[in-house]
Amino acid sequence: MIRQLFLILCIMRSTAVAYAEEPNAAETLDPEALIKRSYAVKKERKEVIAALIEAVEQDERELVHYWHEPTTMYMIWRLGNLKAEEAIPLLILRLTYLPHAQEHSLGKLRTYDYYPAASSLVDIGYPAAKAVVSVISNTKSTDEEVEIAAWVILCALAQNQFDPQERDRGRAVAFLKEWIRIRGDEEVRDNYYRAVHFIWDHEPSLEPPARVKKLVEIREKYSKPLPETPYNGGGFF
Repeated sequence: MIRQLFLILCIMRSTAVAYAEEPNAAETLDPEALIKRSYAVKKERKEVIAALIEAVEQDERELVHYWHEPTTMYMIWRLGNLKAEEAIPLLILRLTYLPHAQEHSLGKLRTYDYYPAASSLVDIGYPAAKAVVSVISNTKSTDEEVEIAAWVILCALAQNQFDPQERDRGRAVAFLKEWIRIRGDEEVRDNYYRAVHFIWDHEPSLEPPARVKKLVEIREKYSKPLPETPYNGGGFF
């Protein structure tokens, strides 16, 4: 957790320094200054991505505690915002990661945006769509993993990820057909058809995933105060 806080402070400091050192109008139009600045930005971006990946992997090893989850969730989202292709393998490993900390967002996020790694893969785009095909072609993938991977492919390739049109669905199915290797494997074929049906039938919704709803039900059930019952025993008094 200390490492994560240090990372966030470093990012905030670098942002503040960037604003403090913002060039004036003359420097902005200077080609040599622009080239020099672009190299600095590229280097800083690479360092931040590497630090974010290391921090998320550290959480994976230490088993994230409930109060750490907001930080982990935002770090994963930042990898998507930065379009960090280097993070794709890590994000695929955490494809079904569903932080409890998003309970306050019930009814405000799209169903699969509750999965921060999946949401980041969509933001990364085509390279992520190509990579998650491996999830669908894996015979050990669960139905949940196949559906999330299909959602990533659909939204990552769509012209508007928030409202995929019929042509976007057709493009996603063609893309999947091009890159998947069924090899006569019946289980992979089942995953492929499940993904295709999902792509054609999926409609954007604010309905939370089943796991989130179940967790909320359990917490509501066991967080209610015990009923007050009068003491009717004889006792000694």
